Amino acid sequence: ATATATATATATATTTRARACVRAGRQAGRQAGRMAAATATATAVGDSGAAGASPKATSERGFAETKDFRIATLGNVDSGKSTLVGCLTRGLLDDGRGKARSYVLRHQHEQKRGQSSAVTMTLMGYKAGEQVLPGNPADAKPGRGSHNKDFFEVASKATHRLQLVDLCGHQKYLKSSIYGLTAMSPDAALVVVGAERGIQRMTREHVGLACALRIPFFIVMTKVDMAPPDVLKESQMRLKRLLKRAGRKAFMVREEADLEGAIRCMEASQTAFAPIIEVSCVTGQNMDNLRAFVRLLTTTKTETAISHSEEKHSDEEGGAAGDEPPSARRGGASEADPVITPLEGVAQANASGAADAAEVVPLKISLDDTYTPPGVGIVIGGTINKGHVHVGQKLFVGPTKLGEWFPVAVRSIHRQCVPSRNAYTGQHATFAIKSLTKTALKRDNFRKGMVAVDEHSLAEAQRFTVREFEADIKVLHHSTTIDRGYSPFIHLAGIRQSARIVEIRSAAGEEVVARTGSQVFVRFRFLHQPEFVEVGRPMIFREGNAKGCGRITRIFDESGDAVASEADAGNAW
Repeated sequence: ATATATATATATATTTRARACVRAGRQAGRQAGRMAAATATATAVGDSGAAGASPKATSERGFAETKDFRIATLGNVDSGKSTLVGCLTRGLLDDGRGKARSYVLRHQHEQKRGQSSAVTMTLMGYKAGEQVLPGNPADAKPGRGSHNKDFFEVASKATHRLQLVDLCGHQKYLKSSIYGLTAMSPDAALVVVGAERGIQRMTREHVGLACALRIPFFIVMTKVDMAPPDVLKESQMRLKRLLKRAGRKAFMVREEADLEGAIRCMEASQTAFAPIIEVSCVTGQNMDNLRAFVRLLTTTKTETAISHSEEKHSDEEGGAAGDEPPSARRGGASEADPVITPLEGVAQANASGAADAAEVVPLKISLDDTYTPPGVGIVIGGTINKGHVHVGQKLFVGPTKLGEWFPVAVRSIHRQCVPSRNAYTGQHATFAIKSLTKTALKRDNFRKGMVAVDEHSLAEAQRFTVREFEADIKVLHHSTTIDRGYSPFIHLAGIRQSARIVEIRSAAGEEVVARTGSQVFVRFRFLHQPEFVEVGRPMIFREGNAKGCGRITRIFDESGDAVASEADAGNAW
């Protein structure tokens, strides 16, 4: 009996090991197949770009030249933001029980509660004036894997791409929503208002944030089929009053003829009007006008960016036809502000570095997330604010908690789940990187608020790594006075850190205290670690309900001397 039991245990162990080997072999085969496919795609992309083929024959050229247009969705909780995004991206209507939002919400707890708790990015694409839908919408299944597959399918077919950034509506997730507005650099904002509930507290918060950051926005009033006529009329009146307090006038979009005027309202210089579209995601009321408005907004902005790039580079010689970068992203600020707007006319820099140093635009990538895919290593994602990145390029990432910068090399680039050899200004991409030092990279080495620069920009980036800065701020609301020692929470681009006030002075240079409505110059000092701070950047500070907004005017080094100010911001970052 003992011998039989021993033989049985040995056979069982052998069978288990054999099954484990088979599973490991299958997994390795699938991984090798995916890597081979990605390598083949990237090689084909690089060959097509280097061959100088025509735009019709080279899909990668069109993919590289298209500027990413980004819209952030705002609004109170349960107003229907995720449902609206699902209807727009899938080209279908909701069933009234959360079918459309199930394709947008990615976490299990979000699916159960029906509320967003994180920043979620979805993709819409257009080709020849028609929306590119991900496969068969009727056969689509919710989930993370389906989300990535749809991203690849839409991005690889479309010529104009729109990223919808679904933000949180609940008050306890306000920190994540502000991060989406400051770090994601949206070109426009979509404020969703539920017709049956009207204007809520977070609706006022989000409209105020869009105005403070100078982001053009439009209003979509959902659930009009659920609101009685008197309730709908009351919601319309309250919405118009809110816009009036924000310095806007309502522009109602009721038919197709109103779309052209609504597009003009979204120009950065036309901030007097805010388009309003009333829709129902269940009955489909006015959804065609909303889809047409989003399509015109996306194609108009991206075509303008491409045409500007072609005009600026039409007289340049050398370089592959597929390596022309698009024009610069506006960066979520007014086009009239030369500090916030990234430099236009990006000069082409080839991989050999033969371009003149004066023509090379400093590279800056704002990091927003870090991933660790199995078998790949560390992958960082971010928006390219300035410059051009290619595979094999050496980058410096920082600042760390000690204010240092460490070198890495770009192994591969993906844009919207599509392998690419290059990435340009205004585009969001992910980069598989490897360390160029003996220290292995870990996910803990990266955090939100860090940036990546090239070798030519390292010295300037180190100069802009500071602990103290001065901002021209306006206090929106505070129950008492604000004096030295007050430590609010700072939102500045991707930076999220507490800072202590060390000085408050008026425009005349006198030391004062701030209160609700005050316009003062405040000097802050980060409490935990140095950060990369740009002069002219918009910022928001808050502590609970107390909050204010402003822009960076000066930065200081450890000795207290001003490193940069608005006077020389035109030549800085």
